[in-house]
Amino acid sequence: MNRPLTEFCKQNFADFCDDLTQNWAVPIKSVAARKVQLRGIHRRYLAFACTTTVVAERAARSEYLCAVAEVAYLSMVLAAKGIENTSGVLLRQCIELILKHLYFTTHPVEYAWAQSHEGYRELTFQFLVEYCGKTQESTDFHGANQVYADLAGHFASLSRYVHVHSRRFIKYGKRRNTKQCDQASMCRLKDVADHLWPVLGFLLILHFPRKFNRASIMEQKLMQSGLTKDLRQRLTQHLRMVSLKA
Repeated sequence: MNRPLTEFCKQNFADFCDDLTQNWAVPIKSVAARKVQLRGIHRRYLAFACTTTVVAERAARSEYLCAVAEVAYLSMVLAAKGIENTSGVLLRQCIELILKHLYFTTHPVEYAWAQSHEGYRELTFQFLVEYCGKTQESTDFHGANQVYADLAGHFASLSRYVHVHSRRFIKYGKRRNTKQCDQASMCRLKDVADHLWPVLGFLLILHFPRKFNRASIMEQKLMQSGLTKDLRQRLTQHLRMVSLKA
């Protein structure tokens, strides 16, 4: 990672810590004690947020995608405060928002219909993931089925928070202190952030390679840094093949 990008990440992480302490009532000592853990999660978030922002820029029907960075950020904050269920619900919503963007970006008529018919907006995960798996971008990529299978696994795992199966659900659980930076919730978030956000970022770049290629060098480095090593290698190979075909 080059120096400007390193400084950018450090400054954004400092701003995040300040936000936790000044606006979300998390004690400074508690944040300091979890700083290493928080930094790793925030680093993944920055790369993921950069990807969603780059892809959403000047894109048609991008309302769903524009909301993803904010939703992901709020999931980090709530996990830090130990509000695990709501954080998990928001993480699942990240999946739904991105899949809806992939669908509506090529379906303007359906998008217009959804704006005036609220019930139509609730497209099922199974419908969306099946559609995305049949797109030209997915069929051109060897191994897309495994990527969508991983995504389905994350969606199923996070669905337990929506259906209130977690023992830590606030309404039915014991009253917990939400003023400390909760280690258990952060560990669960880190596990999700290390696997879910890279997959979602990968799918966005896979479907919109021109957005990635037109981004600045610094933005490309940041987006790639948020992927796992395996996804980064596969993306590099795929983009090379796409450029050769063009």
